[in-house]
Amino acid sequence: MRSGVSFLDNNDSVAQIKRPIKEFTRVGFALSAMVLAIYVAKYPLIFLIKNCLPVLLKPPFRQWTALGLSAVCIYLIGFPIMMLLLRKIPSLKATEKKKIGPTKFLTYLVITFGAMYISNFITLLIVMILSWLKGSMLINPLESLQGGNIFANFLYGAILAPIMEEVIFRGVMVNKLRKYGDVVAILGSALAFGLIHGNISQILYAFTAGVIFAYITLRSGTIQYSILIHVLVNSLGLIVAPWVAQKQNIMLTAVLGMVVITMISVGTLLFVINFRIIRLERGTVEFSTKQLVKQLFFNWGMISYYIVSLILIVSMIVMV
Repeated sequence: MRSGVSFLDNNDSVAQIKRPIKEFTRVGFALSAMVLAIYVAKYPLIFLIKNCLPVLLKPPFRQWTALGLSAVCIYLIGFPIMMLLLRKIPSLKATEKKKIGPTKFLTYLVITFGAMYISNFITLLIVMILSWLKGSMLINPLESLQGGNIFANFLYGAILAPIMEEVIFRGVMVNKLRKYGDVVAILGSALAFGLIHGNISQILYAFTAGVIFAYITLRSGTIQYSILIHVLVNSLGLIVAPWVAQKQNIMLTAVLGMVVITMISVGTLLFVINFRIIRLERGTVEFSTKQLVKQLFFNWGMISYYIVSLILIVSMIVMV
């Protein structure tokens, strides 16, 4: 396996060291600004709807209004602000697109499902511990979508969100970071993707999925495959699984359980088999692993993003 990080002497030029620090800092502040803009815009819009069109906050419009409001705040307000702040960071796009055949695509799909289920089980354990410490059960925000309008959930959670999230975090973020190597592009975009969810129930499996989606994007040169896998993953989690739970049918529940067990087992096996052929490309800007960790994860921009994310996570734990 080739490493995406090379090593430099201690006499690295000041300019060479400062460049990634400056760009990583800008990325962190852009992410922070995006999150803050989403929440700053959300409450005035809710106030406006409540006072001008209160009917939209009542059934059968409430769910559509909530999802529409979320889409506006994230994709029409937060995302453009992030893009504005990142405009000075040049993108390094793939020179060619590489087609992924059905077998390899299915391999990526099963590995993704398996990794996400494992991550979700770990998350459930963490949630149980936090719930015990809090004295009441923590609620997964995605549970608010269950039992609602299935078409609205599908349109937003299984179509719009996967497409836009791949555009933002794999299309934009990966291309902004890939000149520093695949390791930086994968970890940086996955961390941003995990934390943007802002709640303990989704961070770990979103980070895990982000790692896989970024790798697929880097190897294929396009986000079309990660979008398709993202759509399938969200469809199972937001549409199929809640539908099975709602039916309370033992046979359907057993089938879904077998699917989960199979995905975990086969996905783990496929990952082990394919581990040795994982390919991580070098970047055009080189620096040591120590510099990588310090510059990517520990700069004022990213620290601000950690703080904003931590505030959201704690507020979700305390208030829910």
